[in-house]
Amino acid sequence: MIGGLNAPTDLLSSIGICVAAAALIASVTWQFRQPLIIAYLATGVIIGPIGLRFVTDEASISTVAEIGLILLLFVIGLEIDVRKMASGGPAVLITGALQVPICIALGLAFFWALGVPMTPRNNALLYLAACMSLSSTLVVVKILNDKYELDTLPGRITLGVLVIQDLWAVAMLALQPNVLNPDLLPLVGSLWRGAVLVTSGFALSKYVLPHLFRVVAKAPELVLVSALGWCFFMAAAASFIGLSREMGALIAGVSLSAFPYNLDVVAKAVSIRDFFVTLFFVSLGMQITIPSLTVLELAAAASLFVIVSRVVVVPILYALRLTVVIITFAVTSVISTYMINFSHPIQNVIAGALKSVGLKDLDSTRVTEEDGEKQHPVILLGFFRDTSSILYEFEHEGDAKEARDFCDKILVIDFNPTVMRELRRRGIKCVYGDIAHADTLRHAGIEHAKLVVSTITDDVLRGTDNMRLLKNVKAHAPKALVVLTTDHIPQALHFYRDGADFVFIPRLYSAAACARILRKGLDDGFLEVRTQAIGHLSKRQEVLA
Repeated sequence: MIGGLNAPTDLLSSIGICVAAAALIASVTWQFRQPLIIAYLATGVIIGPIGLRFVTDEASISTVAEIGLILLLFVIGLEIDVRKMASGGPAVLITGALQVPICIALGLAFFWALGVPMTPRNNALLYLAACMSLSSTLVVVKILNDKYELDTLPGRITLGVLVIQDLWAVAMLALQPNVLNPDLLPLVGSLWRGAVLVTSGFALSKYVLPHLFRVVAKAPELVLVSALGWCFFMAAAASFIGLSREMGALIAGVSLSAFPYNLDVVAKAVSIRDFFVTLFFVSLGMQITIPSLTVLELAAAASLFVIVSRVVVVPILYALRLTVVIITFAVTSVISTYMINFSHPIQNVIAGALKSVGLKDLDSTRVTEEDGEKQHPVILLGFFRDTSSILYEFEHEGDAKEARDFCDKILVIDFNPTVMRELRRRGIKCVYGDIAHADTLRHAGIEHAKLVVSTITDDVLRGTDNMRLLKNVKAHAPKALVVLTTDHIPQALHFYRDGADFVFIPRLYSAAACARILRKGLDDGFLEVRTQAIGHLSKRQEVLA
């Protein structure tokens, strides 16, 4: 029901109210530079059962919130590179394997001292300790992703630990119905079904999906639809065999992570994911009831324990439905948001303290090498005939070693699978992606680029144009040099006025001349050639300019 209107609230109306209220409250909190999670939780409290009662049918919103979790875990899976995660080495395995049981033991002692009961008919102490031992993949990954730190070495180590903790959560949920009469059969059954799901998913992704994606690769929107179809197919398969839909979505993402299309899917799925994750936090806020003083005190103590233990609660709370757990999750979500937002200053303080007692830092050389994998000084946005001619000049100008060294600096972003196959054959790095989406540029590591080149005119580009590309590049890489392309002299002058460093006009510049200008500009900048070009074009009065 919508409180005050006495009219039934269907799913669409409930979503509309939640989104509108979240947007309004978030716009206020954002002005004060507060994390958006606060706004979403507050929205749920304000419009939910203990607030204005605009939405009281939590079931419908919870359904949509589950979709958000499914999409979140799917995107997380897409970004999981097992080889990079393994770079954490024993630190990931040992931390993930030992942290949960150690924290459970600490939690049992801590909450027992606070008076939480543990009797044959009341397992609140065990449930609470188990919840407090786990980390919230949802909160941590979202914030790291928002800070663009998910693919850093610390981010990958964090993600690896979270994945191992999620395996602990699966084991806990399998054993939870049999706490009074422990039985390993449910756990063995869950592990067996999980192994079947993983094996089947990876087999299909290896032998079936490549053929499907090759068919739809030239239509980027179909790539996204196909990927989401695979996500929900695996989620449904997991549910059918008695596992969580979220696990199926994670497996679906990991199985696609090695595909050349994963960057494009991630870039386009992020907005969809964020919409549903917003509803997840609003739904969580709706579940916060008016607590008693005892519950508030226990929640405060639990929040302190979670922070000290450096963990937050995972969505296992949905299975346990503990008021203290829900309130603690809300509190720690907010606090952990602030802590991650200020992670660098906190890290500097803690790192200094740890080094003072003799603990060694990570191998800085290894960190530099791994972080350098995504750094490409030259990025070509799209690949068409003029780009092909310019690349040919790059490959053949100067001696063979100089040409090879320069080509090693290049990354091409395009969605033509034929082009990508030939580029890879020639040893040119490339990623599948639609340059019309700003997130594609960010996921490709454009913030590290020194020179970004669009050699495709607006007549050929689809879904974007050179001016929009210029704005997107400057937003993510303000120090990068940007080269645009046009056939029209007035538009070239317009590009220069708006900040382009050089404008390539194919009918005025040969591919060889453009290649020389780009190589020289990468080292020395485009100031001289830019000034000359503006002066020349301003005086060039053609019949068809």
